[in-house]
Amino acid sequence: MIAQWITGFIKNYTEVEGWVLQKAKYRRRAAGLPAFVYPYDLGWRENIKLLLAKDFDGLWWPVRKGCSPKEMMVRTCSNPS
Repeated sequence: MIAQWITGFIKNYTEVEGWVLQKAKYRRRAAGLPAFVYPYDLGWRENIKLLLAKDFDGLWWPVRKGCSPKEMMVRTCSNPS
């Protein structure tokens, strides 16, 4: 359980989000589309710095450059099944 917790910190996603990411990667690869980029993964160092920051409220998460905070919602809603 601790390993999953640490992995979640480093990769910056929950198990449910991990499942969604696997599904998105598989579908994009099967359709011949470009790779899916998870907008909240800033790299393991930045992810841990963010979680340990005193001024981080946990409600508003920064995203990668070129991504929108609504990236996951837009991608999921455009292909709901």
